[in-house]
Amino acid sequence: MRLPFVAILIASVISLPLSGQPTAEEISRYPHREAEAVYRAVLDEIFRSATSPRHIVVVDSLIHAVARIDSLIPGSPGYPQGFDIAALRNFARVTSTPFGPRRTSEFARAPFPRFTYSVPITRVSGDVLNALSVSRHADTVLVVRDGWDPVLIEEHPFWTAFRKRFPRAWGYTVLTRVGFDDGATNAFVQVMHRCYTDCTSIESVFLSKSGGRWRVLNRVHGEDSREGHPPGALRYVGKGGRMRARALRLADSTRLVVVDSIAMEKLPRHIRGKVVNAMTGRGADGIPVYSLAWGGTPTKVAVTRNGQFHLRPATGGVLLVLQCPNAPYDEARNLDGTSFPVPAGLDTTILMTIATFEPCWNPRRIRPIESGVLESQAFVSSAFPSADEAQVYDALIRTVTQDTARTLLRSHSISRCRLYDRRCAGNSSLNVLLREGLVDSTAIADYRDKSNRAEPVNPAFARERGIQIITPDQEDYMVAEASAANRARGSVEAPSLWSAIDEAFPGTTGIVSFTRVGFSRAGNQALVSVRRERPGMPDHDETFLMTRDGGAWVVSQRDVERTPVTAGIVNDACVAMRGGRKFSREELAGVRGTYRVTFVDSDGATHREEIDIGNPGTGFTSGWRGPVLEVRDASDGNVVGTWFSFGRVSDDDDAPSVLAPGGHFCGYKIR
Repeated sequence: MRLPFVAILIASVISLPLSGQPTAEEISRYPHREAEAVYRAVLDEIFRSATSPRHIVVVDSLIHAVARIDSLIPGSPGYPQGFDIAALRNFARVTSTPFGPRRTSEFARAPFPRFTYSVPITRVSGDVLNALSVSRHADTVLVVRDGWDPVLIEEHPFWTAFRKRFPRAWGYTVLTRVGFDDGATNAFVQVMHRCYTDCTSIESVFLSKSGGRWRVLNRVHGEDSREGHPPGALRYVGKGGRMRARALRLADSTRLVVVDSIAMEKLPRHIRGKVVNAMTGRGADGIPVYSLAWGGTPTKVAVTRNGQFHLRPATGGVLLVLQCPNAPYDEARNLDGTSFPVPAGLDTTILMTIATFEPCWNPRRIRPIESGVLESQAFVSSAFPSADEAQVYDALIRTVTQDTARTLLRSHSISRCRLYDRRCAGNSSLNVLLREGLVDSTAIADYRDKSNRAEPVNPAFARERGIQIITPDQEDYMVAEASAANRARGSVEAPSLWSAIDEAFPGTTGIVSFTRVGFSRAGNQALVSVRRERPGMPDHDETFLMTRDGGAWVVSQRDVERTPVTAGIVNDACVAMRGGRKFSREELAGVRGTYRVTFVDSDGATHREEIDIGNPGTGFTSGWRGPVLEVRDASDGNVVGTWFSFGRVSDDDDAPSVLAPGGHFCGYKIR
């Protein structure tokens, strides 16, 4: 691939309208000797380093402006105090642009002046650089990206040829004409340095003259500068050489860390600790502690009274694990599935808190743990479920689960929507039932308010009904135990929650969980959702409309969220309606264009957007950040249907949930 000189030179340059070209008289008056002194000061500044280049390559023609200057005004960041703005005005005139850069072809370029310099300077033409770009050979080189990550890449053939032609150079440099103030005591110039495919420095340089010498006041980086650290002898010579300095600091830091780590590994120290029963808060006797050094064998540590131990002298980092007493060490059977890393360093004290010791007493099968969570104040004092909610749940248990003794109950109420659940938009079904007079608005409001909060279930509710509660820590423990048991039994299959539950709770048919119940103000209607989880089957969410018949609650309608929903205009408002159908591919092919859409979410809020619709394969337009439209009807340039968005919903049933928004929509075509 050719890399022509013009492309190299102006890869990221902005074009603005041409103002006046400089006149011949202006060019003849151009202060070349002062410009030479300015160029020397610029080269001194940008190539100043701990090691200087042995060769500088400069393009033999001065170029147009390479960065915008309209933002460089007195008082702006980077503008030196007291600098005469006349120098910038002169720069804009002699580079033929009032505000920003010009194309090279639109400006009569002047030659870069010849002058003596402490480092040999080679002036190259665009033809020379274009000739180098003809090369087809590209080396594979090690590059430090952004001064941090070393990667092996294939460099552009131009730079392979350039390094062979100029092995001692740090890349090539191009400069603009210099703008001076009337007294030639302030100067402004722009410089671009190319050192690699991903390495470009574009700078605006302010200078002042004092005592007969020019010095750099400030260097302002252009927005198109890229600081990738180049390979080999090529160098970034931007402002302060930041990336090279960062890379050197990183290397020095790494060397220090290695030396320090070796010293820390050799440093003898004491490790004191205590094994504590999390339920009682007291030290646990008789639980063996093993220490594992990196690459070493486990060493048993003597545990004294009240679970205390002292490892001395210890060197380096170690991993401390607990095992069951009176049993050989087994790496797959760390007690409670927990290990305790102790890094190298000074004397250390560690507290090893364990939730349960039950596996030690019966390690032959997976057993449910009694972690004490259900005995905590949060559960024992919980007012959930209320007496009214308990009556609703009793009716649901009779409807959903015929054998309550074989069903587990989750320890918390759940939210009414789950992550990416398209039925979150199905809450518009409630609006349909409301419009049809089948459900009371106060029941919907109470349901929406309550069902977004996770509440702990009072264990008395489950105990009175003979239902076993399952807690999140039990699930985590049983999966860890199933993994250990599989390894001990020689199985290579990944453990599942259901295999662990089947062994810990024999005969279990599934797990059930409820949202809080929303009641009407009159107390004769209720809304509640149920989630059923069963082995080998996807989770099933279902919302029930309950009515009170005498003193008992009965199911009036189930699968509320699956009520077919479309939308329509009633009294100039977009409302949810029952109905809608699935369009054929041919019909959907005609639903294309830009529509002004009114979105009504399931809680009543509205907003408008312009949406491009046109996915004939599926009938909806989707985007990760935008709404997904399911078109239910389209005629005369109008579209209606339901919508949903990907929302952020907590996977933790203990935490409040943020529902994925959704609802119904009405729109009309605007183009």
